[in-house]
Amino acid sequence: MKKIVLILLLLLVNTYFVFSFAQNEKSKEFPKYINIEESIKHFSHLSSSAASKIVKKDGKKEKQPLVISKIINLGKKFLGKPYRYRGKGTGMLDCSGLWFYAFRKNGINIPRTALYMHKMCKKVKHPKVGDFIFFRGTRRYRPHSVGHVALIVAIKKGVIYMMHSCSRGILIENFTGRRSYEKRFISFGRVPELEKRWKSLNNK
Repeated sequence: MKKIVLILLLLLVNTYFVFSFAQNEKSKEFPKYINIEESIKHFSHLSSSAASKIVKKDGKKEKQPLVISKIINLGKKFLGKPYRYRGKGTGMLDCSGLWFYAFRKNGINIPRTALYMHKMCKKVKHPKVGDFIFFRGTRRYRPHSVGHVALIVAIKKGVIYMMHSCSRGILIENFTGRRSYEKRFISFGRVPELEKRWKSLNNK
């Protein structure tokens, strides 16, 4: 009897360590910067270089339009600010208001709401930095249509990082591996003006 109990205890301990290891590995694969201070610490350097480049699937490199760096850098200035639905000032902004402001300040006009941003954007399967990610809303707000938007600010080792204004404030965190957002995902979208600049810059 004692041997059976001992074996069961060993099995339970072994299962616990295997589960803990799996969870740690998963967290390493998809780091979650949901803390404001961590967002600023880990991503304060993003897009600071005008000469940033993206590696394409076919092995070629293409230049990133300078305006994307400017838009992201302006967005970073709001990291840590609180979310406010339909906020108009620069102190508190909602998800679409943040990017409506950042794009407009850089000479690109886009719609004010996530729904109309989605309608305007070109849908893409292979996103780049500067593209939008569109999501269904929450259960209380637009659960079956576009209700949230984020901007892709980095793609590292296959992990997509997004900046957005949400209930936790304006922050940067991973989209890849975050089930709550992957379940609500609708599409990636590229602003037509940015599409033109990508082509103009790389088809010379």
